[in-house]
Amino acid sequence: MSRTWNSRAVFCLVLAVMTASSICFGQEDKTNGEAEKTAKAEKPFEMSREVAALLNPFFESIRKASVSRATVELAAETIVDGAVVDTQTSTYQIASKAPAEYTIYLKETERRTRIYNDGKQMSVALAPDAYVHLSETQENQAAVFQLPVTMGPYPEAVLALTLAGVDPSLTLATGMKSMEIVDRDQFRGRTDAIHFRGVQDDNVAWDFWITQGDDPKPLRLIVDLTEMLRANGELEMPAGYQYQLRFDFLSWRVTGSIDTKMFQFSPEKDATKYETVEAYYTKLAEEASRYPLLGKVAPQFRTKTADDKDFDSADLKGKIQVINFWATNCDGCIDNMSPVIEMTKKYAAKGVVHVPVDVGEPADLINDFVKQKGWEIQPLLDTESKIASGFGLLTIPMVIVIGNDGVVEAAYPGLWEPKNLAEQLEKDLDVLVQGKHLIETE
Repeated sequence: MSRTWNSRAVFCLVLAVMTASSICFGQEDKTNGEAEKTAKAEKPFEMSREVAALLNPFFESIRKASVSRATVELAAETIVDGAVVDTQTSTYQIASKAPAEYTIYLKETERRTRIYNDGKQMSVALAPDAYVHLSETQENQAAVFQLPVTMGPYPEAVLALTLAGVDPSLTLATGMKSMEIVDRDQFRGRTDAIHFRGVQDDNVAWDFWITQGDDPKPLRLIVDLTEMLRANGELEMPAGYQYQLRFDFLSWRVTGSIDTKMFQFSPEKDATKYETVEAYYTKLAEEASRYPLLGKVAPQFRTKTADDKDFDSADLKGKIQVINFWATNCDGCIDNMSPVIEMTKKYAAKGVVHVPVDVGEPADLINDFVKQKGWEIQPLLDTESKIASGFGLLTIPMVIVIGNDGVVEAAYPGLWEPKNLAEQLEKDLDVLVQGKHLIETE
């Protein structure tokens, strides 16, 4: 799978795992009798009286709410050995009216997505100049679990706490292994709060703070997805790696009034209407595949290798370069690595070199990962994504082939089937090692 290189592949991975875990129960082959025996043998989780007495009044305030307004800041943090090495921030602005009216606005660094539902028409503003009208509307409770477009990683958590009339316990108190009160200390040293901690059956762990008193409000929710990802086996993570989502509730209310015009969508002038969400993303993929540097001289760059040696791309003059932009937390990049290594080794004696550029990650994480995989490569560092930006990358994985005259001859964006990528690279390198071009140069 490909990813936007500056919004982290883990987001895509988390969404894929969330989707898979919500539909693949793995129990289809059980007979009714076997399922009944299993249910009897497993003691269901029960919330303690103390936890219920403190948490249920808050849940009830959302269930009974007729309206809601909230602004929530999300920080997706990659942590290595206790230190935050990468943070991607975004903001939710949510307003709703029970049971089936809402607007959900997600502001990311390079993208703005907004869902409108006035109870009669549901629309998605995919970008300022692109939108879709959906054939059916969706009630607030259904929106918690299944939106028509991706709205950040693990959106159920924030939606369960911000949409009026929904039942938060279905998200935060169902399928649990444990739930406890951690402390009643002041939040950030100034707000009387109660700190809860829960661990779900799928190994997702969360910490949740609400205010004390008769009118509880959410303050912060931290969702740790590390053990869930590790247990699913979808991501090989070095020791000390952690991935968590921190939701800070900047404002939140379930009282007052709401202007229902907020739920109605009016497209921008000259905005394009797409028949489906899929049609819009297909167009984006087609645009991304038309790499703008084809036929042009490739930019040169200097950096460090992951083992702290100097690297200057000018030293590769006269070589055929296969530049492989990747990251350890990008599953598509990992799939692409083997065919790239295979083909560059095959043609190494004919002047072909592999240039693996890791985007946005620290050296120790990269070195541990490469050692674990057993790859014979010398990764280059692009911790601030400057090299990727210089090459005009929109997504990774991305493989770029540069001829021995320094001209960009081919680009393979996104995830390929390893066999197909190997075959395409072999075909192209066969031409280039003969001194010929794949495309007309400028």
